[in-house]
This record gives sequence, structure tokens and C-alpha cells, in this order.
Amino acid sequence: MRPRMSFFRTAFSIALMGLVPYEATAQLPDQTPPSTAAGACTIVGQLLGPSDFGVAAGLPLADTSAVLLPDGRVRMYMFAQGVGIVSAVSVGTDGASFVPEAGVRLPDGRGMPRAVAMPGGGWRLFHINGDGIQSAVSTDGLNFTVEDGFRITSEAAGFTGSTAGGATSGATVTQLADGRYRMYFSDLPRPGDAPGGHWIKSAISTDQLTWIVEEGVRLGAGAPVLTDSAEHPFALANPDGSVTLYYGKFMGPGSGSANPEGLYESTSVDGLTFTTETYDVYFGNDPDALRLVDGSLVVYFGLFDPAVGGTINLARCPEPVASTTPTPTAGGGSRITQILPGGSLSSASGQYSVVYQTDGNFVLYDVLAGIALWTTGTGGTAPGQAVVQADGNFVIYDAVGNALWAAGTAGNPGAYLLLHDDGNFVIYSANAEPIWSRLTGSLLP
Repeated sequence: MRPRMSFFRTAFSIALMGLVPYEATAQLPDQTPPSTAAGACTIVGQLLGPSDFGVAAGLPLADTSAVLLPDGRVRMYMFAQGVGIVSAVSVGTDGASFVPEAGVRLPDGRGMPRAVAMPGGGWRLFHINGDGIQSAVSTDGLNFTVEDGFRITSEAAGFTGSTAGGATSGATVTQLADGRYRMYFSDLPRPGDAPGGHWIKSAISTDQLTWIVEEGVRLGAGAPVLTDSAEHPFALANPDGSVTLYYGKFMGPGSGSANPEGLYESTSVDGLTFTTETYDVYFGNDPDALRLVDGSLVVYFGLFDPAVGGTINLARCPEPVASTTPTPTAGGGSRITQILPGGSLSSASGQYSVVYQTDGNFVLYDVLAGIALWTTGTGGTAPGQAVVQADGNFVIYDAVGNALWAAGTAGNPGAYLLLHDDGNFVIYSANAEPIWSRLTGSLLP
């Protein structure tokens, strides 16, 4: 059975036996960006199209995956309808001009490639086939041998109740500080489904072969903060240890969302809880991000032109930032929106400190007296983060994204934490009005 590809859900109808274009009567959306839809990235333009790989006009070239070669050039893998998984290599080290490579990396019937370096050398190419995510290995990046079994099935991912067979897609892998690997993946839109309702999950492995799906949802319905639809992620590991997910967000007409549809990014300090997002490219999807040899960050992504088909495009993007640094305030002390396990926030004099302990408890201490003044009572749990969400609610999450305690301050975007020199721990609104205090609780009307 051929895979179903989530290249551009508004441009294709995805069939169980492979991709087919929308019927001629289908109404394609206007992809001309409105004047207010300029994203954070600068679009350079199209790099490759269907004709570069012998694909008929109107059909997809999609789902790119880029890797850096030892000589600084970039190799790109992608799905070509009716051909299979193909590749191209950049002419130089700027990753802006590509030449198709001869042959097929994997035959038609397999799609959504994601190339990952293997610990002992060579490449592992994750891809979808039938019921879920499989993998193939290569020593040269050109000749691949499919490995037995599935890495993750739709059943293991918990997607069978929402989408048809082959429901896992967009496998993307980063390595953790302890040597393990984390994979992010999404469910796959069904043919005829309206936009929206998709989500991103994650799994853990020690060897890139056996994966255990983690509890909770990273993005989408059921996620701690960012609950809008999210699909086909790419995970970029950052030098500071944070992880940035690039993903497509398509809510569809009537969703009530004021945000433009297209490519977004969100950065998490722990790789599990994502709290804020940045809009990058209007109507872009199927992203892959790469740092070039000169240190610059590029994002490859898909677009669709009915007269041409699916195309691979290039954007240059700013470096993602995980905002965890306290900001000094005029009133003394520091204001902050996130505290990680083992982290703390102190008053200006240093006499008082709130600490997110490694036992999961969040405690306010009088440092000079050596006593605890207040606690959330969340000890004995695996700590995740203490964070003021985008909606202003201050929440304590455990390591798998379960909310353990909340201040109840939602509806106040831009809120922040501040610890005063009298020992009062306060949540302020964006306009510096107190909305919660550890002494009084909620101050909201």
C-alpha cells in the first residue's frame, strides 16, 4: 500500500492508495499573502519543482529533509509523486541552489523522508509506509536498505481513532543530553477532512529503533498551552539545549482563529512543553530547518501552485530564542515567566527566593531565616516547568506535561512573576496590575 502524504492538505486530496490531486471542481484557497501576513522569515524563493524529477505538472514534490555533508554542502531528500524518495545536492555551501541526483533513494510507496545521522556513522532515513513510520539505513546517503518492522505504528501513537491507516507522519529526531533520542510526529489528515484538529506527539528511544510513545501532547488539542491544530513537525536542537518545532498550522474557515495559516515555530526548554509560537511563512508547510557551515539558519518548506504542483522553497530565518532570562524591574527584583527544575527567582535584596525544587515542589523561602513560607504542595512528582502561559495563567507542569497546580490567572496575556522584598510572591498583568498574590490568592474581579 502506498503512503498518504500530508504535503499540503489544502492542495491535495490524500488517498489510501497514494496521492492524487484535487478534483477539478475543488476550490483551491487563495495563497496570495495578505498585507498583514509577513512572517518572521525572509522567503528567498523556489529551489526545486516536479519537473526536476520527471513528475507531471500539478503533482507533488514535497516533504523535504536536509542534511549537512562533510564538505559543507547540503543534501536534500524529498518525496516525488509516482517516483519515490529522491535527493538533490547543493552546488555550494549556501544551500540555495540544488542539482538533482540520479536514481531513487527508496521506491514509490514510501514517503515523508527524515534523514538522521546514526551514532556509528551513516544515515537512517525515517519514512512512512502503510500503517506507520519505518526506517532505512545507508553508509553513503544514496543507497538505502529498509530495516525490518515499524518504528511507530498508528496504534502505538494513539491515532487510529482519529485518522485512517498510516496515520503517523512527519517523524523528526533530536538527541538528548543523556544520549537518548526524542522523535516528534503528527497524525495525518484523511482525504476529505476539513483543515484543523491535528496534533503533535513525541516518543523516546535509546537506539533509534525501539520507540516508546511519551504521555501527553506537545502541540494541538490536549497540549498544555498551544492547542491549535499542528501537523508535520521538524525539530531543531539549539545550542542552549532547547528544541524548536517548526510545523504547519491550518485551522480552516470558520475556526475563529485570527492567526494567518502557514508555517509556525515554537521553542521549548525541555522539549515537552511549548508555550509560545512565532509565525514564520504564510501558507508554508512541511518544514525542515538547517544551520549551514557559516552558522546561518535556513528553512526549507513546501508550497503548491495548481499549474506547477508541489515545490520546495527556501527561507532565511532568525535564530529561535527560548526566553528564560529574568528581566530587571524598576521596582526592584526580577520578573520572569518560566522557572525550570532547580531554578529560582530571588527578591532584590536576596532575602527571599522561590525555588522550583527537583522533587517537583515549588517553594518560597526566607533565605536568611532558613524557613519555607509557602508551597504549591507538588512535591514527590517528576518536575517539568513552572511557567506563565501565553494566556497569563501560572501553571506547574510535571515532566510529561500534566498540570499539577495553577494560579487561575488565565485571560491575562503578558503576565509575569515578581518576588518582592517583603516576601510577597505576586503575578502581575502586562500593565503591571497585581492579579494574584501568595498572601491573598486571586486578585481578579
